[in-house]
Amino acid sequence: MVYLETFFNCYHDEWKDVYERAKKWIDGKLGLFKQFDQLKVTCMDYLIELGIEFNKKPMFIHTFEIKDDEIEPVYKSLKDQNDLNRLLESVSEKDRIVSVASGKFKITFDDKTIEALKYYIDALGARRFDKEVLVSFFAIVFLDTFLKDDNKSKSKRESARNKIHNKVQNTELAESLTRACEQYLRKQVYDFFMENDLMIVF
Repeated sequence: MVYLETFFNCYHDEWKDVYERAKKWIDGKLGLFKQFDQLKVTCMDYLIELGIEFNKKPMFIHTFEIKDDEIEPVYKSLKDQNDLNRLLESVSEKDRIVSVASGKFKITFDDKTIEALKYYIDALGARRFDKEVLVSFFAIVFLDTFLKDDNKSKSKRESARNKIHNKVQNTELAESLTRACEQYLRKQVYDFFMENDLMIVF
């Protein structure tokens, strides 16, 4: 089933009936839909591992760790409420997002950025999601990071987060995408701060 979804998605109409019957049978055996989701993740990871072995290419996973008390003041220094409000409206209205910004700090979602972001995703099956899903996750993480203590925007952010999580329909993959976006954002903020020799505003 995962093989069909991955390699023959363009022929979905031709195998969707068989897929649904097979899914019902598996659901009956597993008992819980969540278990079916987890099984799909395992199968996807296995397919990716087979592909890596076939191509003899290692799978790299980037990480970037920094203490919260070291990075939080940097976020506050870069915070621009007007920019963040505009992004929040775009996310809420489901507008196409091509970049995120807060003051002078900006990330544009070109192909290079998307590829770099994927290297931070630790659940290999989550790397298959398209650009729209990755950008949506990143935009929400961006807002949650810079509007962490903003109660006025909390309900809008939660609503947007729930919608994109429902689209993914898998808790493990959603958590992996969130971690990747958090780490990539921290790395970009840290690099921007260091390269521009900025002052922290308390």
